[in-house]
Amino acid sequence: MLLELTEIHTFYGLSHILFGVSLEVAQGETVCLLGRNGVGKTTTLRSIMGLTPPRSGSINIFGKDIKDKQPFEIARMGVGLVPEDRLIFPDLTVGENLEIAMKEKNNVRGWTFEKIYKLFSVLKERNRQLGGTLSGGEQQMLAIARTLMGNPRLLLLDEPSAGLSPIMVQAVEDHIHLLKKEGMTILLTEQNSHSALKVSDRAYILEKGRVVWQGKASVLKKNPVIMKNYLGV
Repeated sequence: MLLELTEIHTFYGLSHILFGVSLEVAQGETVCLLGRNGVGKTTTLRSIMGLTPPRSGSINIFGKDIKDKQPFEIARMGVGLVPEDRLIFPDLTVGENLEIAMKEKNNVRGWTFEKIYKLFSVLKERNRQLGGTLSGGEQQMLAIARTLMGNPRLLLLDEPSAGLSPIMVQAVEDHIHLLKKEGMTILLTEQNSHSALKVSDRAYILEKGRVVWQGKASVLKKNPVIMKNYLGV
């Protein structure tokens, strides 16, 4: 397992957000964390990255306990987060956004400009365009590509389809499939369960900060009762 969360409890101040969340992601897997807005999906990713550390429970990444590690230390271990709000640099070009995130690492699948532009051909076309002038879908591509330039072994995607048109949602799905073929290990959160289940091997559902269902994505897609009860679809 590349990632193991065991009974984590996370708070924002006095507010108890995650109640004993446990999940795992194996090498090469794509796992989705589903649920309605406000159930703790983003908090789970923030807990993993050390941005909102859990008060109890354990998180193991690549077999190492990350308790007390700072976010930059977790990133250096090989974890990359693509936040929901993307946080690209609007006044830098596409190429500059990628260059600023580049770091050398011993990784047999090291990400280079050439490899990024092969995967995200639209970014090659927009290389000299300012990040802030890109469409929402193109900015999402850039956010993912910029994170890849850090050569992560584990990619965390927070609501990658949020605010995108159906055409761009499909484009994001296509690129996640390509990343899977590259052997990337991915944990993603989504409110758009239909999109997430298309690209995922397994799924977890959160409800009020607790895991209420887990299993194969293919099984969840065929269970309308669970989909309706917990996801409202």
